[in-house]
Amino acid sequence: MRYPVVLRTPRLILRHWKAGDELEIAEQYQYASNPKVAEASGWSAYNDIEQCRRYHDTVQARDPECFAIIYKRTGLPIGSIAFKTMPKKISLALGHDPSRCREVGYWLGEPHWGRGFMPEALEALLKHGFDELGLDIVYAKHLLGNSRSRTVLERCGFTYDHTEHGNTSAQLHKRMDEDVLTLSAQAWRMRREQRPLAGRLRTSAYWDANPKITAHPQC
Repeated sequence: MRYPVVLRTPRLILRHWKAGDELEIAEQYQYASNPKVAEASGWSAYNDIEQCRRYHDTVQARDPECFAIIYKRTGLPIGSIAFKTMPKKISLALGHDPSRCREVGYWLGEPHWGRGFMPEALEALLKHGFDELGLDIVYAKHLLGNSRSRTVLERCGFTYDHTEHGNTSAQLHKRMDEDVLTLSAQAWRMRREQRPLAGRLRTSAYWDANPKITAHPQC
């Protein structure tokens, strides 16, 4: 899909980032300069607004599968969510057609944590991915200590697949262990048939503090 995509939920609008939009850049900078937000996502917090502007204009605004999460009440971005194409060799090794496989990543400004915004945004993006993009499976990773992200993923139907040890963060200059969760199109459709969206968004996910740890060789 090359035309602009806009996804709507009861409280949010997911739309593409706009190159050169200084209000967007300022809003993003105030959230992404927070180490709590950045490091939970595996990248370093912005030191100045120019770093934010460069990434916003040259990466986010050019990516057709990267969306600003807009809070309807204010009309301002409060986070970001995106599909990322998985490397072909990894997709094939996992038994999936690379064109029908994505990894999802996201972040949300700290003042908006704990209000159910991210599950709401993720549900909308998954519907777009499975219904419109024809995806077969979506992957997601989170740092082992990031229970908030784990809860979001489980709340949206993702299940634990494996743990990757020693992944490298180029920005943080360190190695990290990450859990990988997956959601297939079939599982997503079965889940939607079993209960309505509103019920899913109100249901708290179970968080196992000690998930099964399985060594997985890096591709």
